[in-house]
This record gives sequence, structure tokens and C-alpha cells, in this order.
Amino acid sequence: MWIRLVEPEGTSDFDYGMENMSYLEMKTADRTLVPWTATQEDLLEKDWFLLDEQAP
Repeated sequence: MWIRLVEPEGTSDFDYGMENMSYLEMKTADRTLVPWTATQEDLLEKDWFLLDEQAP
């Protein structure tokens, strides 16, 4: 499982011209992608690390 920041650019026809905002997305154990909201406990953990997006 992992979490990534999704930063959509601009607007789309689907959202009636409203601006798209950034959000967190989690890849679950069953290989699906879902929006994710971090809890206070998640944000304060010290076991986070960044992965290089270019890595294979």
C-alpha cells in the first residue's frame, strides 16, 4: 500500500468549470486507488518516507 499526492491541473468539462484541488490517493492491498484523508495520528507519525517517482 502507498499514498501519493494528486495535483490535477486546470478544470474539466465534468466538473462544470470548477477548479480542481489537490488530494491524497491511496493504493490499497487489492490494487485499487481511493481518495484518502489523513488522521492527526497519521500526520504525526515518524515512519513516513518519500519514494522517487522515476524509480522502476
